[in-house]
Amino acid sequence: MAQGLVAVLNRFRVSGFLPPPANVTISNVPGPRHTLFFAGAEMEANYPLSVLVDGQALNITVMSYRGTIDFGLMACRDALPDVDYLAELVGESFSELRRAAKQVAHSEPEKKKTLRDARGPAKKKLKRRAEGS
Repeated sequence: MAQGLVAVLNRFRVSGFLPPPANVTISNVPGPRHTLFFAGAEMEANYPLSVLVDGQALNITVMSYRGTIDFGLMACRDALPDVDYLAELVGESFSELRRAAKQVAHSEPEKKKTLRDARGPAKKKLKRRAEGS
């Protein structure tokens, strides 16, 4: 039903009359913790995808499956021509978060660091790119 509504909105170019409520949508879809099968075949991976409504620049869908988290990025090429770079930064930032969480978990109670203390290279890389270097 949602896909049909999106198709109608895109077909009649509603964004030309009404501005979209947001140009970025991020959704989190909790998936199953157990293995899924289809006709006896085990589902090995999950690739979350969504749709862009006319006037939207980016849609990020995050979905879990069997203890993993998968990210799906859909982008308008005119608004965000380098979506693969954004995907690379998401991966780097997730790795930084995991390292920081391990560091906090293994540090002594009196010397605990917060995740905020562990800002890493992905944030700096994005800032340099924004500055044009």
